[in-house]
Amino acid sequence: MARQVCRQVRAHRRGQLRAPLEFRATHRYYERVLKNRSRCLLVATTQAGRPVGYALVGVESEPDDLTDVPRVDLAELAVDSRVRRRGIGLALLEATHYWARSRGIGLAQLAVWEFNRPALRLYDRAGYRTLMRKMELVLEVARPACHSNPGRTRHRPNATPR
Repeated sequence: MARQVCRQVRAHRRGQLRAPLEFRATHRYYERVLKNRSRCLLVATTQAGRPVGYALVGVESEPDDLTDVPRVDLAELAVDSRVRRRGIGLALLEATHYWARSRGIGLAQLAVWEFNRPALRLYDRAGYRTLMRKMELVLEVARPACHSNPGRTRHRPNATPR
């Protein structure tokens, strides 16, 4: 799913901007994130124990644009494409809500890509509502010649030091 979203973001941005940081994450990123006690990785598995989905959640207590109360942030939710539309995403959301309530937190927030229609339907069914929308416009920028080799000076043969 992350690769699909990354392709869509790059297509929208016409290759002018780098991939979002979250799509360059490695297992080390998750190891570091999960050492933080305010985070939790919820995993959905088959009866045989094979992972088929996960939710990465965490407690946020710093004020943001929308609220100054502690809340659970659903940072990531993914379900294996071979088992979608079987209630796994909803079960992960319910587990997220249970995890939040067990910590005395009554607010859950998430961000979702506008073009991810299946996720939008899932969150709508679960009772989430849109509070704000982040928008962007990719601007055409002419690059001056001096930026063609960033961070390096041009070598001038036979130049004498000044």
